[in-house]
Amino acid sequence: MLHIDYQLTKKDSTKIKKKLEQEKLTLEQYIQKLIDSDINSTINLGKGFYYDSYLNRFFDSKKNEITFTKLEKKLVLTLLQDTTKIFTIDEIREKVWKKDNATVYTIRNIINKIRTKTFYELFENYSNKGYSLNIPKGNK
Repeated sequence: MLHIDYQLTKKDSTKIKKKLEQEKLTLEQYIQKLIDSDINSTINLGKGFYYDSYLNRFFDSKKNEITFTKLEKKLVLTLLQDTTKIFTIDEIREKVWKKDNATVYTIRNIINKIRTKTFYELFENYSNKGYSLNIPKGNK
């Protein structure tokens, strides 16, 4: 077992205490979460595509980085927050576009652009409900 002794500045200590309270975590849980996110940073999206949360980048099956626009990336990251959930069009609009009022057609267009850069089956469409990510089980 590794033992680390580290002295935080008062400013950093205050920030960490606030973060622990917000996330309702112990210091040990928070450190474990940081280690896990660093070591286990890749999420398999299927068909060889993956997201590296440590690098905050997406890669194809040949390990080439996929270049997304800000909106495309924000949309995928929003759906990655909970891969078991169907995000309604309104939720997507609120989380990705914030104050801009994106139409259903705008959202569909962005999803189609992402599908072109990745693969079609990445998104699951639920008619009159919304979208979710269709990624292999055991990921998120």
